Amino acid sequence: MVLSPVVAALALVAAGCQTFGVSKSEEESAADGSPADPADAAACDDCEPGCADGEREGFVDLVAEPAIAGCGGGFAVPGLLVDTAPSCDRAAGDDGDNPTGEGCNAADLCASGWHVCTSSDDVAASSADGDCTRIAPEGAGELFFATRQSGPGYQRCGEGSNDVFGCGTVGMAATASCWPLDRESWDLCSTIGDGWICGDDPEREAENASKPAAEGGGVLCCRDAG
Repeated sequence: MVLSPVVAALALVAAGCQTFGVSKSEEESAADGSPADPADAAACDDCEPGCADGEREGFVDLVAEPAIAGCGGGFAVPGLLVDTAPSCDRAAGDDGDNPTGEGCNAADLCASGWHVCTSSDDVAASSADGDCTRIAPEGAGELFFATRQSGPGYQRCGEGSNDVFGCGTVGMAATASCWPLDRESWDLCSTIGDGWICGDDPEREAENASKPAAEGGGVLCCRDAG
């Protein structure tokens, strides 16, 4: 007996089969930062990774977090305190050809139209939840994503260049003055991983910070206004 198309389709459904609408798993979504559900594609027409190499390592869900990204990779040219122009034409990033960031500064990790997040206020305004809770997918390991925020010392944010502040899974806990930033580097960036180099002055880490290593995080990039 030859089944009609409608009857055949009903038989497939009854058998537990599905011939259309197959969606990407959550694991695959977390891996590449794209929407897990194809139905979200329309909502993501203007989504951008925000990272120069086209891949996010923090705030990986582009639909949920369209204005902030954790961009992994190295930058060998020191300095986080001052907003500077890219020095290697945005060729940095752990998924690119220059994962250790030779000749690159922190700005080179961000895509065009994005900038290294300048402060705790910038992160609060850019993050969908106004905080760091979505910074890393489960099982991501030890990551620290820096901003240009620094402070006077004693784990506080404000004026000064003492310590580097950001979001991550490693680092000292920041004080309430840094909210929503939840992690900081401590003396000579001793708590955020071996890839970070912060000079030999424990009161000027934000001026001297570099990260000539691909792994362990990078910087937070916020989408430019407008």
